[in-house]
Amino acid sequence: MKKRAAILNSLIAFVLIVCCVFASRISGECAETKKGSIAMTFTVDEGKTPVSGIEVTVYKVAEYSVFEENVCREVEVMPEFSDFGVDIDKANDPQQAYAAGEYIKERQIKGTVKTTGADGTVKFEELPLGLYLVMQTDQPEKYTITEAFFISVPSKEGDTYIYDINATPKVSIVNATSITVKKIWNDDGPSSRPSFIKVALLRNGNEYDEVTLSEKNNWNYVWTRLAATDEWTIEEIEVPVGYIATYKNDGYIFIIENTPTLIQSGQLKWPVPFLAALGVFLILLGLYLGRKKNED
Repeated sequence: MKKRAAILNSLIAFVLIVCCVFASRISGECAETKKGSIAMTFTVDEGKTPVSGIEVTVYKVAEYSVFEENVCREVEVMPEFSDFGVDIDKANDPQQAYAAGEYIKERQIKGTVKTTGADGTVKFEELPLGLYLVMQTDQPEKYTITEAFFISVPSKEGDTYIYDINATPKVSIVNATSITVKKIWNDDGPSSRPSFIKVALLRNGNEYDEVTLSEKNNWNYVWTRLAATDEWTIEEIEVPVGYIATYKNDGYIFIIENTPTLIQSGQLKWPVPFLAALGVFLILLGLYLGRKKNED
């Protein structure tokens, strides 16, 4: 526990230096009796439209425990986070905050919950000094979810401590959409096809997610809360041997159709009707030539 506390102490110092937020500045000293606040505003359409009904939860990860010469010297990890370690080299990495969020979900840790009003703003006031994790815990499904992030109260810029923090620059949501992928088999039935296939969802040309389609999910899958501002495409991973894949879409509904290229004997299908027609033609030609010879 002491080791984790030491790591978290380093995190606090790091966050105090690199935390890039706009805030109302309060010149002065880091005093134990002072408290702070965290506010943020959620908007879409490039800031033009505020979003209400977004649930935000703040978790106190650590608090300042020693005040010397009016400077925040030490931090004490909250008991519920005593088993959570932080890699100082990734302190400003969103994945680190994401890991903390997963830890919270696993341990079912309770935080302070508030919901944005008509102006899209939510504010947490009278916060004791310390390190906080901010998470968006619920919202209307038509919007994406902003990533979790750490905030230190107070933050420090130069010799100035900032107690009332506007964390709006750290939140980002956009209009969301859902994407559906469906697999269609154009073959002789289940006995001739693989038991599953893998499909990649690409965001702006880069792989975003991978899913498995099979009879268990009726050969389809739906992704929700994806940014409508991004370009989304679908790609089948390793098309089964003996099949070709064709793609079509209607908006955000993507269909992958797999068609066999080989018959069971291993021969291509396309020569079969051609050879059959040729055989009929040759038979008729033979009959014609035979009849003409007899007439001569």
